[in-house]
Amino acid sequence: MDRFTKQYIFALLIIALLALFSEMSLISVIRSQESSAALIDISGRQRMLSQRIALLISQLGSKQTIDDRRETVMQELTSTIQLAEQSHQNLIDPGSYLYRDSKLSDAVHDIYFTEPHNLNKLILEYLAAGKRIVSSRVDAKAEELDYFHPDVQLVLEYAKGKLISEMDYIVKQYVNESKNSVAFLKRLATLILLVTWCTLVLIAFVIFKPMVSAIRLSRTELERDIDERKQVEQHLLHVLEQERARISRELHDSVSQQVAGLAMITKSLSNKFKDSNRLETESLNHIGSNLQALGDELRQIIHDLAPLEIENDSLLEALTKLVDSANRQAATDYRLQHSTPEPARMLNSETKIQLLRIVQEAIHNTKKHAHAEQVTIELKHENDSLFLGINDDGAGFKVDAKNGECFGLGIMKYRASVIGASLEIHSQAGRGTNIICSLPYKPESTIERS
Repeated sequence: MDRFTKQYIFALLIIALLALFSEMSLISVIRSQESSAALIDISGRQRMLSQRIALLISQLGSKQTIDDRRETVMQELTSTIQLAEQSHQNLIDPGSYLYRDSKLSDAVHDIYFTEPHNLNKLILEYLAAGKRIVSSRVDAKAEELDYFHPDVQLVLEYAKGKLISEMDYIVKQYVNESKNSVAFLKRLATLILLVTWCTLVLIAFVIFKPMVSAIRLSRTELERDIDERKQVEQHLLHVLEQERARISRELHDSVSQQVAGLAMITKSLSNKFKDSNRLETESLNHIGSNLQALGDELRQIIHDLAPLEIENDSLLEALTKLVDSANRQAATDYRLQHSTPEPARMLNSETKIQLLRIVQEAIHNTKKHAHAEQVTIELKHENDSLFLGINDDGAGFKVDAKNGECFGLGIMKYRASVIGASLEIHSQAGRGTNIICSLPYKPESTIERS
């Protein structure tokens, strides 16, 4: 694992931890808000229940309340006291009603359990008085409730004064804590945003900026290597052309002359023995014919190896000369087609040489392998590309099998790649071969080079 990969993983880990921290913080604040909302709701209901208890006790002692109605009031008073007790239990122990880790804040705890508020004591006294009143009125036909009874006086006094004010105070405390939680949530969100931005900026400068610089450097080095490779390839092709020229000269100056000399000697011997020894004469004539054929093939090889003199020729002119030469040396019908106006006039010499060598190799293959009767060479310019096609009606072959075995096809593709072109070969056994070389080409932006 390289340095940049480790830094990238480290950056992702930091971002993931920030996201996790943000999520946990938000969950905690949301739970706090849910608890605050629930406690405010319960506190409000507790205040309503306390008022309801006082109202029912008042109705219970009213002379206007008939006996049948008193029984209903008693049942309602009993259930209201039970609801008030449950609400109070939920308020002083929120963990039993909300989340397990929910607990009273210090301020709320002081209001419930310490002086001067001690709301818990007031509520318990209030509910206890209510339950004693219920117990003393078990008989629905009992006498009217005595308003001067201590329990009744306590309930009415608490309902009108101290209990209600303390309940209002606790509700306000819950509301303030809820507002504080919202304010904290906003500050936390701002803090998380700032930390995230700072972290991203730090990561960008410490990790990604060096990484981008390294990538740019690697890209520059790669482009330089590609350019160097192209230069080496072009140099190799130039050396290859020089070597072809050297071999052509040596074949012309030595082997070709020797073959021609042997052919002349053979012919001379044949003439010398033509009247005395018929068998030897026939043998010498056969040897002479073979030497003549060998000489013709050597001259073709020398011609193919010789440097292409195209300094002052366009690609079309050079192709015309190549096709004319092929027609003179073989029975195959070679034809050249091109678009009008003449394409590829501004190609540089190196590109023209490689394209001509591709055509030359294709012509050689049609003579040696395809045994074609007609070969069409087409040159055209379309959509900022130059297309050079060679089509024959010869024997054809299986492309997948030949591609890996035929050196000629491989060198053709190599020559195309050196000049930035692509080469496609389509062929089927018995249905001829189609070779297409396509080269990106914009005449207005191409300059002639030697």
